Amino acid sequence: MKIIFFTSYTNDYLKYFYNKYKNINFDELPYSSHLDLIIDDYMGVLGSNTRHAKKQGHDASLLVCNDEALQRKWERENNIEFSESSWQFTLPLEQLKLMKPDVFLIPSMFSYYGNFIKEAHKYCKKIASWIACPIPANLKLNDIDIIFSSTMYFVDLFRSKGLKSELVTVAFDGDILKHLKPDTEADISFSFIGSLSGYHSKRDYYLDKLIKETDIQLFTKLGKGSVLERLKDIYRSEWPGNLQIYLPRLFAPLDLASRNHGQVWGLDMHDAIKQSKIVFNAHIDIAGEYVGNMRMYEVTGNGSLLLTDTGKNMEELFEPEVEVVTYKSPEEAIEKYNYLINNEEKRKQIAKAGQLKTLNVHNMQNHVRKMLTFLENLLIS
Repeated sequence: MKIIFFTSYTNDYLKYFYNKYKNINFDELPYSSHLDLIIDDYMGVLGSNTRHAKKQGHDASLLVCNDEALQRKWERENNIEFSESSWQFTLPLEQLKLMKPDVFLIPSMFSYYGNFIKEAHKYCKKIASWIACPIPANLKLNDIDIIFSSTMYFVDLFRSKGLKSELVTVAFDGDILKHLKPDTEADISFSFIGSLSGYHSKRDYYLDKLIKETDIQLFTKLGKGSVLERLKDIYRSEWPGNLQIYLPRLFAPLDLASRNHGQVWGLDMHDAIKQSKIVFNAHIDIAGEYVGNMRMYEVTGNGSLLLTDTGKNMEELFEPEVEVVTYKSPEEAIEKYNYLINNEEKRKQIAKAGQLKTLNVHNMQNHVRKMLTFLENLLIS
């Protein structure tokens, strides 16, 4: 099967990547070597999907649509005209036209849904997508042949709309461990690594408590909006309310800033996880009763202890209190953190069990094999 995995990276990550590798002369690298260097930084999972699909005998490629330096290089090597105004859309279509894949897999890059996907269908047999986040209202999905998600909420939602959808849990790429120092010392007691946004009100609420009661360290990007707007977002279910609740929290962003180490991506993010004894996780609000975000597998895969919210499918993924530790309230999260940080052997025991589960079960080989089996069946149906 010939498959193209489609992706884009945030501008923040691209700046971070090129600054990290500023000693490399990218002008001298051919397109393929340039792309390999990006894949080797392990940002997201689609690079890993590509590598493991190749290992399983498939003709797999990664297409990064918004890296201008990379895309201009492809354009020059293939004598394609570069459109200054719309290259992020026109060049990927030229790549599809040339490569003619059996399957084109696009994640939740919603600006490419609609006309772009309709046009892409001319050059590939099937189009698959991966969605595990809130979707825009009236998003057109009828041109997609199968939608994967790691969250049963979305699988049920898509099926209710008459769309073909399958659950494929996300996974950890064990090859990452080969790129990290095996003797990295875990010198950060407690950390949170991730995003803060209006889609994560529960996460913000918990962090507000944890910052006051623990030594949690943050690796995130702080919002630029006013503190009042941020609080309205976090506590919108209570707003307007008693200002005595909100005024003391006006100083919370100062606490955030004093212990925030900024965003980390790719291998640097995995280093931060590996340096942490315990990592806090809270799912996006829309996940509802289900759990299974990427952070669960990244933390356990790297051998740190995962302290996470729970859901009705937790026992299908990990054994609570044996392979991961769960909480149902801020107070319980704080209590369990304090216990674990003072009981080193117990913490190491659970972290080791979680890592073994992820490396043996929730690994990239199994993840890719399951997804590609669905795609192969789709092609012959």
